[in-house]
Amino acid sequence: YNWNILCTDDAFNINSNNNFSFTINKIPPQVLPIPDLSLKEDGILMLNLSEYFFDPKGDELTYDVEKNNNVKIKIDKKTNMATLEPKKNWFGDISLVFTAFDEHGSQIESPPVKISISEEGDTPPRFISTLSKEGEVDTDGYLFLQCNVTDDKGLREISLYSDTSGTWKLEETKEFFEEDIFTEFLISDVLEGSYEWACMAKDNFGQESWSEKQNVEVRIDVKIVHNIFDEIVNNVEYPVFVGVEYSRYLNESIILGDLRINKENGEEYVAINMSNQQKSGRGDLIRSYKKIIISPNDIFNNGFKKGNKETLKFVLEYFYLGERLEKEFDFTIQIKEGGWIL
Repeated sequence: YNWNILCTDDAFNINSNNNFSFTINKIPPQVLPIPDLSLKEDGILMLNLSEYFFDPKGDELTYDVEKNNNVKIKIDKKTNMATLEPKKNWFGDISLVFTAFDEHGSQIESPPVKISISEEGDTPPRFISTLSKEGEVDTDGYLFLQCNVTDDKGLREISLYSDTSGTWKLEETKEFFEEDIFTEFLISDVLEGSYEWACMAKDNFGQESWSEKQNVEVRIDVKIVHNIFDEIVNNVEYPVFVGVEYSRYLNESIILGDLRINKENGEEYVAINMSNQQKSGRGDLIRSYKKIIISPNDIFNNGFKKGNKETLKFVLEYFYLGERLEKEFDFTIQIKEGGWIL
């Protein structure tokens, strides 16, 4: 902070002494009463600390809580959500004190918060998370779907259901004999579209639970790649490669067609049958490509003059599981000053 202090010579004497004090009080964070909370045995409780703590100065707050041997407590620093998870099969009462800190080190504690965990006996399985490994959009038709589930007495099986074929159906069931399971399912050769999926878990006593439905969108991605210069200064021919790049999971389910490169006026510059071209692998990607010659004289209809531009239009035809698809891509080349012109 910047402070301006105004001093007045009351005695009108430059040699007189005047004493004064200057005090800055830091206002600490404030807290509202947190009510008593309850949850069931083997359950989970979410508490938004931002609803009870605030800072009059507008500082961002951070939080802490004392450790408890019977309840695991995790505070998300981004969302300020506290997650309380009791030990399996444990029930009873605990008392917690949450502490908030401002950016200057000031802090405040909440009054003790009573947490009551009620006895429920054998409880159904509980899903911790379900997610798609690729996220909400899949680009190769191979869906890696993950389910994380726990149970107090032990799990027997986890099943994956989806509507990738148009109706909800059982995709796969895996058997287990553990209390905590993180497993991954694979559905391959999925057509483009939007789908839902969910997991169902059963414990050793026949109790079952469903996860929340998740959405995934399949959009097959075949990229057009090249190393053509976007700026040139000399009217000379030069070699480049043009081709396509796609996931290795698509290798058995995709058929490449023609890659056409057209000029702005619609005139075809080059056409390549990509199914017959050289292929190379790089990690999870496959690249099919061909070397061609770029001739500025053939590309620029208005002559090779500084400032002229020409847009090449790439159009790729390919087939995924028998379905015809197209990929389009525009690329502009401009003649820049410098070098020498022929």
